[in-house]
Amino acid sequence: MHRLTKATSIPKKVKDKVWERDGGKCVICSFYPANPCCHILSRAHGGRGVETNIITLCNRCHFIFDSGTREQREKYEGIVTAYMKIHYGDDWCKEDQAYKKW
Repeated sequence: MHRLTKATSIPKKVKDKVWERDGGKCVICSFYPANPCCHILSRAHGGRGVETNIITLCNRCHFIFDSGTREQREKYEGIVTAYMKIHYGDDWCKEDQAYKKW
């Protein structure tokens, strides 16, 4: 397996931790059931499959987060950023979630 593929995949252990952290519900709309499978920084941009880069979203919110209008994506990104800062501190940053080869 390529190192980038391995780094951006989400291991079951990470999914379980994220599920527990998020209470098994979408962090945007609180809908049940949801899946702990959404990269905040996308895999296409080198987003790692680590707890600090994965959130639980329902299918609707996941679609909007990834493919909604610019306004929708900005709104959701603000919600997600605030949520992650609650859990990981004010220095949490989306850009820090990228896979770095060196």
